[in-house]
Amino acid sequence: MKFLNYDEYNQIFKIIEGVTGFILFEFANNVGIKKNTIIRNFIARSFTSLKGVLNLWEVKAYQDCWSINRCMLDRLFHLHYLAQIDSYNDFEKWSFIKQYEALSKINSDREFKNKLGDEYIQNLKDNRIKYNKYKSENIKWTRPNAEEMAKDMNLDFLYKYGYDYASTHIHPMANDGEEDFYNFTGLKPRPNFPDQIVVIHNSILVMTLIIQEGLNTSDLLWRNIIYDTLESIRSSLNGLDKELIINYTKVAKMFYEKIPLCK
Repeated sequence: MKFLNYDEYNQIFKIIEGVTGFILFEFANNVGIKKNTIIRNFIARSFTSLKGVLNLWEVKAYQDCWSINRCMLDRLFHLHYLAQIDSYNDFEKWSFIKQYEALSKINSDREFKNKLGDEYIQNLKDNRIKYNKYKSENIKWTRPNAEEMAKDMNLDFLYKYGYDYASTHIHPMANDGEEDFYNFTGLKPRPNFPDQIVVIHNSILVMTLIIQEGLNTSDLLWRNIIYDTLESIRSSLNGLDKELIINYTKVAKMFYEKIPLCK
């Protein structure tokens, strides 16, 4: 498979940035149920992750790019799982409990008790009643199995050649940092390291899937032009598609003319 170069991927990234912005503002204009807030935030966080991949690529931190790529896939599988079992409210409560308990554990530790900032301590005090209420509900929510979610989405390759492979860059390996060593020192002879441009390619693909999964499962009805633009982005990963600019221009025109992209 032939990949694009960095500048070409960066062009696609700029379009994703615009599309993501249009979508997030539409969510902001359509305040709804908890589900929409979670989906909106997942899309926003995923865009930040994608931006991080491109920034890390520029400093040759390729393994960190793969780590973020895996986080993006994890977010995609979580989105699918949440929709599959309709567990947005339980997920919100479970998340709150876990985050509260993590802070409380630090605050209760004699060695670190005075290390938390005042705002964190105040947060614990302000949310104690809410925590006790959620805790009493005995929430049974658990995280999804990534492999099972990939199969359920008929996207097994995302697990086999994305999530599972990226895991080798998260967990320590014996040859960790070898390319970083040669990048840092400039010593010769330099081994012939594989080109890692595929991580940008994959991350852009996953970003489009996260957006699409989010739009499909939100309680908003989105215009077809949004989906056409996402498909054009994916097509452009195999060579810049002229339809991408056409579709993006239509979406941008609608947004700036204040024509709703959803209802």
